[in-house]
Amino acid sequence: MIGTTISHYRILEKVGEGGMGVVYKAHDTKLDRTVALKFLPSHLGADEFEKQRFLNEAKAASALDHPNICSIFSIEETDDGNLFIVMAYYDGIPLKRKMEQGQLPLNDVINYVLQIAAGLQKAHDKGIVHRDLKPDNIFITADNQVKIIDFGLAKAAPHTMLTKPGTTLGTVPYMSPEQAQGSNVDHRTDIWSFGVLMYEMLTGQLPFRSEYETAMVYSIINEDPVPVTEISPDVPGVIDTIVMKCLEKDPDHRYQQINDLEQELHQINQSPEPEEEKQKDIPSIAVLPFVNMNRNDENEFFCDGITEDISMALTKLDGLNVAAHNSSFQFKGRTPDLKEVGKTLRVNTVLMGSLRSAGNRLRFNVQLSDVKDGYVIWSERYDRVMEDIFDIQDQISHAVVDALKVELVGDEKQRLKKRSTEDIEAYNLYLKGRHYWNQRTPESIQKAKQYFERALAEDENYALAHSGKADCFGSLGIFGGVSPQEVLDEGRTAALKAIELDPDLAEGHASLAFIEAVYNWNWDFADRKLQQAKLLNPKYANAPFWRAFFVLLPFGRYEEAVEDARLARELNPTAAIIDLGISMTSFIQQQYDEAIREAYNTLELDPDYHYANWILGRALVQKGEVQKALGVFDKLKDVNMKQGSIGYAYAVAGEKEKAYKILNNMVKSDTPDYIKAYYIALIHSGLNEQDEVFQWLEKAYEENSPMFYWNSRAPEFNNVRTDSRWKSLMDRMGLE
Repeated sequence: MIGTTISHYRILEKVGEGGMGVVYKAHDTKLDRTVALKFLPSHLGADEFEKQRFLNEAKAASALDHPNICSIFSIEETDDGNLFIVMAYYDGIPLKRKMEQGQLPLNDVINYVLQIAAGLQKAHDKGIVHRDLKPDNIFITADNQVKIIDFGLAKAAPHTMLTKPGTTLGTVPYMSPEQAQGSNVDHRTDIWSFGVLMYEMLTGQLPFRSEYETAMVYSIINEDPVPVTEISPDVPGVIDTIVMKCLEKDPDHRYQQINDLEQELHQINQSPEPEEEKQKDIPSIAVLPFVNMNRNDENEFFCDGITEDISMALTKLDGLNVAAHNSSFQFKGRTPDLKEVGKTLRVNTVLMGSLRSAGNRLRFNVQLSDVKDGYVIWSERYDRVMEDIFDIQDQISHAVVDALKVELVGDEKQRLKKRSTEDIEAYNLYLKGRHYWNQRTPESIQKAKQYFERALAEDENYALAHSGKADCFGSLGIFGGVSPQEVLDEGRTAALKAIELDPDLAEGHASLAFIEAVYNWNWDFADRKLQQAKLLNPKYANAPFWRAFFVLLPFGRYEEAVEDARLARELNPTAAIIDLGISMTSFIQQQYDEAIREAYNTLELDPDYHYANWILGRALVQKGEVQKALGVFDKLKDVNMKQGSIGYAYAVAGEKEKAYKILNNMVKSDTPDYIKAYYIALIHSGLNEQDEVFQWLEKAYEENSPMFYWNSRAPEFNNVRTDSRWKSLMDRMGLE
């Protein structure tokens, strides 16, 4: 082909060949530039699977615009029907060949892995999993820039896995355990492969080796690799720790996002400390819930608030790994075993404290302990008045920093002390507001709203209180009977004010996204804001939770929804409403046994939790266990939800008389349409009365009913989805 012209590309030379393609250097005569052309080998041209894989590479990579990902310009076809991809051309060599030339210097390894991490994070942000990360698919340019190539096996959410009967996709030495077993995979399979890649660059060896493929698969699934430092003693121990965390068998125990890993690598790369200091583990800490020695409700919210504030202050430091404060709350009310805490939260130190109050006087006892031996590293008692609470928090935070020998750099001293208010009364009122909002009942949300408004009366520039007020309006439209229009106007105003006062406040951006998604159906905007919130504060559980529920589920982006729901639960494992995310996503996907199991798990956190019983009952109905479901629905507290769910259950069980009785009562009630329309449509769906279903769904649409759009993919409406009126509704809601 050299010297020939295809379309407007003149072939200059052959630069590579592999099982999935032949690559040529070419001159683009139209745009006068050098490009690379990748052709599908002729012997694969008739294989539909291989053609699809080839097209998959072009589509996946072309959706990604990042300096560490090979740019795809177009996919074209020769006159005789052969497909080829037009890509950017780079001078350089694959990482595989670079590694074959000799052991890579540590600085080069860190440089390369940081670039690979940045490119992977971009792909994961776009919902694309590479699934074949290996040295052959990493290209190093002449100026040492990394380019990730060959997205032929990429999986783009929400599409199903690209599969071929009788095969396991990927390259065995770099496969994760779940990939090697042919299970469904998510972005964490790339994190495993990334760990294998790091291991190989650091040691010159693969972590799992065998001459036989089956033996290697067994090793990947069942055996632990030799630590990096045993093969390459000069590698800092902290890097060994990072690699081993990537290579955890259980995806839940790996890094959950490339960003987390990338931040740790940046800390290593930028550390000014001598080499022997670098080899020490990065300090890590969990702040356990402070114990309320008075055992009264008044102090309970205060203890929780102080715990959260100290944890969040420490999170702002680059040289300290801090367990998500909500994860630490699983140990609330327990006498913790420090080794268990360290293993569960992956930290080497624990901060514990207690509070006793008498009038305006406060006594704090605080200690920092090593989880390995229980040794107390530092302890202190503070006798103060309430007005000193901010000073106490600062002193505790700085004492931890000093005890762990964390060096504050840049503006970290200011970040450590940054808070939204200096008003003690406003702060106390805000803590009470969050305490009640977290309960998510109509009464508690109204009470929370009052506390936030009182906090703002004390300090009108309290950004967190504005965000809390916005969250109350958003929640009242779902739980508390406030009209969607009122929620939209009042909630948006409060959220925008929070962002205006503090543009870096994750809570403000998440609040605005919550309102815009649920009540304005502004999906793309909400998604961007929630992603921004996740970046501003990766520990804020509501951002991934709301994204899973209110952005991803309505679009059927199930794998991403499960991923964000699991992340939210990891960040806040003690909140029943957040724990509910997994059972809801399972139910929407019609995985009823999983939904039931997860709903019961949530009910272990809160046996009376309203919405867990709702999901549980719905899953039981879909499984045909109607009598059992009726017993569950009878526990529901929301009258319309209770009547609608029971009416639907009677309808699908053939007990039409009972269903009609409930239906007539609901129609005649003076409950606003935006509350009851969805549930009335639900009962009609159970009765297979399509005209009546759409009559009431139109009302739900006109009222911007959050319950309708949230459940737009629920199985209760499977019997009407083929009706053109359903498509019309989905199109108008932007949920095509």
